[in-house]
Amino acid sequence: MKKHYAETMVMDEKALNPSRSLYCDLESRGVTRCYTMRDDHRGFLLAGYCSIFVVPHMHYMKSWALQDLIYVEPDYRGFFARSFIRWIDDLLKKEGVDCISRGVHVKKDYSRTLVGLGYNKLETIFLKVL
Repeated sequence: MKKHYAETMVMDEKALNPSRSLYCDLESRGVTRCYTMRDDHRGFLLAGYCSIFVVPHMHYMKSWALQDLIYVEPDYRGFFARSFIRWIDDLLKKEGVDCISRGVHVKKDYSRTLVGLGYNKLETIFLKVL
């Protein structure tokens, strides 16, 4: 996770402090989905991961998947990353999810990959650190 944070850091590196208790609570409620991409030719090396929350949308009453984070090791980006995202999307569709929302960090913009997988740009998010 440190490599992931280094690529997309917004605040000081020491600020990374995920709420393990909140993640565990969401997992116990059936909200969290965690997916991993592994290289079976390299001892099942962790090559990527993705965390998604599946919740009812407050405006549309649809099942909505919200990407919490995604990271793919540099050697596995491109074809393998697209395949990973497509696999996750297929699993979520089989689960009955209606829509998937994925954020793209400006420091590691993979918008073209998402557009190629059928995603549409919906909005731009702004962050102000106080």
